[in-house]
Amino acid sequence: MLDCAVKLGDWETLNLILSNLSQNPELGTNPDERKYLDYLGALSKYDQGHYKDAFKLLGDLSTIESSEDYGFEPIIRIQFSEQLLLQSMLQHKDKVEHNLISKNLGIARDLLKEPLRVATLNSITESYPIMNLIHCINYLDNAVQVENTGFQLENILWKEISLQSHNGDVGLLNNLLRIRKACSQKLLDEPFDEKLKDHVIKLSRKQKNWKLANRLLKDRTPSVFTLFQQCKLDYSSGKRVEAIVKLMAQEKLVKEGDKKTASKILSTLGEWFHLERRNLGDQLNLSGQYLKEAVNIDPTYSNAWLKYADWCFHQGTKKIDRMKSDSTSDKYFQVEEKLLLRKLVEKYAESDQVEEITNTLLTKLPQQCGIQVEESFDAETPREDVSSVIRSLGSFVTRPMVEEVVALWNSVQSRLLDHFRLAVQNYFEFLHLRFTVDKTDTGGIVATLRLLKILLKHGQALQSEFSAGFQKTPANPWKEIVPQLFARLDHPDSYVRSQLVDLVMRLGKEAPHLIVYPTVVAVTTESATNPTQKNQIQEIYNRLLSESPQLVEEVKLLIQELTRITSLFEEQWMVALHQLQPEVASRMKTVKNEIVRLNENKSLTAAEKSKLILEKYSTIMQPSFVTLDTLFKHTFATPETSHERWFQNTFGEALKKAIAFFKSPRNLLENPESAWHPLKDLSREFNRFLKPTTLRLNDISTELTRSVFSMVTMPGHELNHHGNENLVKIQSFEMSVNILPTKTRPKKITIVGSNGKKYIYLIKGSEDLHLDERIMQFLGIVNQLLRHDKEANIRNLTARKYAVIPLGERSGLIQWVDGSIPLFTIYKQWQRRESINKQVGKGSSGAIIGKEVLRPSDMFYGKMIPALKEKGITSRNDWPFDVMKRVFLELSAETPKTLISRELWMKGTSSLDWWNRTKNFNRSVAVMSMIGYIIGLGDRHLDNILLDSRTGEIVHIDYNVCFEKGLKLRVPEKVPFRLTQNIENALGLTGVEGMFRIASQHTLRVLRQNKQVLLTLLEAFIYDPLVDWTADKAEDATRRNMELNICLTLFSSRIEEVKDNLRDLRDHLLKILPNLESAANNFVAMKMKEISEKKNPNLKTKKKEEEILISTKASVAKKTQEISMILQDVMNFLMAIMKNTVRLESAQNLHDSAKEISSNYQQFVLLMDKFVNPASIMHGNFLENSDQISPAVRQLENWIQSIYSDLFNLKKESSRFAAKIQMKETADPKNRNQVENQDENSQDSQEDSQEDSENEDSFEKSNPKEDFEDIFYSGEVAETKKMRATSRHISAYAVSLLKRVDVKLKGKLDENSQKLSVPEQVDHVIKEAVNVDNLCVLYEGWTSWV
Repeated sequence: MLDCAVKLGDWETLNLILSNLSQNPELGTNPDERKYLDYLGALSKYDQGHYKDAFKLLGDLSTIESSEDYGFEPIIRIQFSEQLLLQSMLQHKDKVEHNLISKNLGIARDLLKEPLRVATLNSITESYPIMNLIHCINYLDNAVQVENTGFQLENILWKEISLQSHNGDVGLLNNLLRIRKACSQKLLDEPFDEKLKDHVIKLSRKQKNWKLANRLLKDRTPSVFTLFQQCKLDYSSGKRVEAIVKLMAQEKLVKEGDKKTASKILSTLGEWFHLERRNLGDQLNLSGQYLKEAVNIDPTYSNAWLKYADWCFHQGTKKIDRMKSDSTSDKYFQVEEKLLLRKLVEKYAESDQVEEITNTLLTKLPQQCGIQVEESFDAETPREDVSSVIRSLGSFVTRPMVEEVVALWNSVQSRLLDHFRLAVQNYFEFLHLRFTVDKTDTGGIVATLRLLKILLKHGQALQSEFSAGFQKTPANPWKEIVPQLFARLDHPDSYVRSQLVDLVMRLGKEAPHLIVYPTVVAVTTESATNPTQKNQIQEIYNRLLSESPQLVEEVKLLIQELTRITSLFEEQWMVALHQLQPEVASRMKTVKNEIVRLNENKSLTAAEKSKLILEKYSTIMQPSFVTLDTLFKHTFATPETSHERWFQNTFGEALKKAIAFFKSPRNLLENPESAWHPLKDLSREFNRFLKPTTLRLNDISTELTRSVFSMVTMPGHELNHHGNENLVKIQSFEMSVNILPTKTRPKKITIVGSNGKKYIYLIKGSEDLHLDERIMQFLGIVNQLLRHDKEANIRNLTARKYAVIPLGERSGLIQWVDGSIPLFTIYKQWQRRESINKQVGKGSSGAIIGKEVLRPSDMFYGKMIPALKEKGITSRNDWPFDVMKRVFLELSAETPKTLISRELWMKGTSSLDWWNRTKNFNRSVAVMSMIGYIIGLGDRHLDNILLDSRTGEIVHIDYNVCFEKGLKLRVPEKVPFRLTQNIENALGLTGVEGMFRIASQHTLRVLRQNKQVLLTLLEAFIYDPLVDWTADKAEDATRRNMELNICLTLFSSRIEEVKDNLRDLRDHLLKILPNLESAANNFVAMKMKEISEKKNPNLKTKKKEEEILISTKASVAKKTQEISMILQDVMNFLMAIMKNTVRLESAQNLHDSAKEISSNYQQFVLLMDKFVNPASIMHGNFLENSDQISPAVRQLENWIQSIYSDLFNLKKESSRFAAKIQMKETADPKNRNQVENQDENSQDSQEDSQEDSENEDSFEKSNPKEDFEDIFYSGEVAETKKMRATSRHISAYAVSLLKRVDVKLKGKLDENSQKLSVPEQVDHVIKEAVNVDNLCVLYEGWTSWV
């Protein structure tokens, strides 16, 4: 507290503390403490001008002859050095002999040598206070020498060091002011002293040190600048309206002063008016007035243009928002404009059409001619020419009418977009001044994103402004939104599209390294770009190729070779066989069922059975055959590297034989599983060859070792420079390639840059990294916003990011995060230590140490399964909440809370270093928690969060599960971010209530304040063809059609099997049908006779009974005739169906065939139902005959239905082949199937391991008749129809996610909830993150108990 009061210059608080301490009787026992407290009191008196009192409190320190008299404790030596300096300052005031002062200063200087040596060993930051003290001693010594000798010894670096070596500590700068004030006037440098004092005033104000700032301002000479500083101090301290009024009162004085200062003051005044518009009421219009005056007074002040542009943008947005809330169709027109439009229509149209035509124009002109008021992330629609809209009204339209209406509409549009027009002009002027005149390379991101937003929405209406602006805008500020520019190259408006293409081409000309990677990747890979976008990218590529041919060719070669080593041939086969194994096992079950059915069929010979089962086997396994053939063709093409030649020589023959045996296995009827055995053996062989973790680059890519990439920029470092001179280029590749022992086997490569430095990357395959790349860009923009916010910048709030460079649809480069370890590794290390302790305690040998370490999922199920068995529960959907909570609490209690905090402590070289790491940890966790909450980042298991052991910061990796995709996982993630017990404990004593909460509030505040910027940034994600936004990826269309063909072929085969039985049934039915009709006639005749013989019959009742009998007779005759017609050719009916199942190339024909089968089957069943139901009312002779036919009819129906049921079962089995085998509900964790080669040190990821249990369960409950159409008409066809429903293929799912982001940035929990303040919103998400009820139901691989 004493130190804080001194640094803040708060002498009132200091004296109060000293007064309280003086009443403590134990204080005088330590003389050093007593002396230091007296020194603080003396310092307070000195700064307040009471020099005699200060000297009296300090006492005489001149008896000390050497620095050795003060011992060797650093803190004691620093305190005595400060005391000697203050005494020397007082002696200098009293004109004491300079030799004595110099002696004391020499001792003070010597006292600091040891503390400075110790401090520099820890960190340069720790040495700042000591360096500052040495500067002060040297400066006073210099002043004494000048007064004595007249020769000035001041170091020429004094001024530079004075302003730099304070590290944001206002106390150190205050020391400099004090010492300069104490020195002779001959040494004073007025401009520098004023600059130093202004610097301290600004820093004090920013750090909310109001007292010190006010005291220093009182010492300044009154001027416009001091007035401005005083008003800024009042505004920041809460006296906002008073500050505005005070500054307005001196407006005339301000305008008469320096132009740049006047522009700065007026722009600030305009900004304050805008921020305080609710408190100032009707004076809101003064905001724009002051901002306009600011740019007029000094047109070279770039910040004034930026503030004016921001104000115009906000006003334009407000105007559009007001129109959104207006439901009337003529909301865009003012009363005068409506009257004028009506007069124009009356002038040219018939009187009875005036009303209709006027209303049509009022509605159509805004909708189709450029005015859009929908949400910022909705799709744009192509806009019609105004004249075309007018001409479409009818033949009465003439050229003069078109010209007059166009002129009117232009004036309306000009009024509606007037603020956006000014915003465009001002933003372009700001970019021009900032990047060409000021030559500053930062601060343009907000301007460029807002210009892009206006261009996309209103570019057609603001053509002149954009054309002029793009002509003079520099290319540099647009470099950071290159992905957004590429994503919108297919904009429906031709003018907007042309401007974007021209801008990208300018970037390509001035800085080709910025666009060459995305351009080459988009051209050389099969991306999802639509034809328009593909044409634009091809045009950009052609321009790049013509202007930088060497660069393009080198990048193409680099991408090709890096893609080659992403997945080596043996790895491709290993992955393919591993993925095929569950599919083959699933299909093999179907084969076995077919074998059982054939063996039960006594009408078939052994040869016929063998032929049929081989045909069925080939049909069922066809997709697996295609996969193997495709991969074989790819890996046995002409080899290009020695490694590829080795693979072909080693495995060529073995693979050929294994595939041939798999296609035509022997003893299929007896042992069908043996077909897969050769390939399974090869899979084990591949696994053996995959053991080496290091390869030589020249073996796997000759081109990377011998080619020169002199033009290619180091991947991920394109944005670090604006010019081409200082760019880091690729010099060479190191020979050693390390393979990480994880499931996807990523390769770690080292590239040597042209600057001599080494850059490490991870080449990753089997994943689409485009979304990760976009998220990294998003984090970069957020970091800029945080740097430009005063509160966030003071706390150094930032999100750790790394470079991600996609090389295709399923591969890419990731910058290696050096010095970082996954949190799971920390947890695993603790487990191993515990295992060792247990082994040592049991006296076991070291050979078995560590083998009992369980995976987190094993630990979880080790507790969960026994608890579930007690309750007799197997399905996860039925797991009791109380059991899950109990297991979570038990695991939490068994896991230490101090794993991360202990890691931070052990890595720290000193207490200060540990404290800095803890602060970095707090702030990085807070920043990423808030960003993760906004973008819906999920799958935050321990392997996806790294801890930088050098700084204490956390680094998040793997952003595939974002935008709340975690909520759609099989086990939904209900927490907004990871804040488990170990992370919370590592935050320090205050936990979530200290730095973490403050940093979270500032981060969320910055995100909310820049909502429009972030939404504009994310809006491009919707249009990006390389980002997969779908909630669940659809199966490949070719695969779907293949599955359908298999089903239809098996259907045909099933008919072939049962045709003899069907023929017998047909003959039996045809034989007894005539008897049935005859019996029905006899039955009706008998009943008619009974009715006629009744005595005294009721004529009305008699007539009704006769009508029923006649109707029944007719119905039986009709249904008998219909069923006879079908049965006359039942085999032809079924064979016709079978003929429709021939293999077809057209997917549409396949679906049509399936639809016809479904229709025929349903028609047959309907006839059977209608035929049998009337029989239930019959009795007597008819009943005897109906009893004969009813079972036969039912048997026939069952035979046919069984064919379809088998079809449904096949579909059910085939839908599961891609899912990983899990036995979570019933199996012991030690016996559960584990994925081969999965790294034991990696965590289970729910995204990787989950299967769609809802689809699996729903089939069992479904009706086969209804499911038949679902099988063939869900999926790819439905998705195609959905895609065609929108002209630009915009994902409604993506739009809904961005709207969810918008809701969060508005401070709401959902669209219908009330807006929360920033502290309230932070409090809510923290409570959700630490809520035990949320944590206990998370997926076990998330390890919520750690």
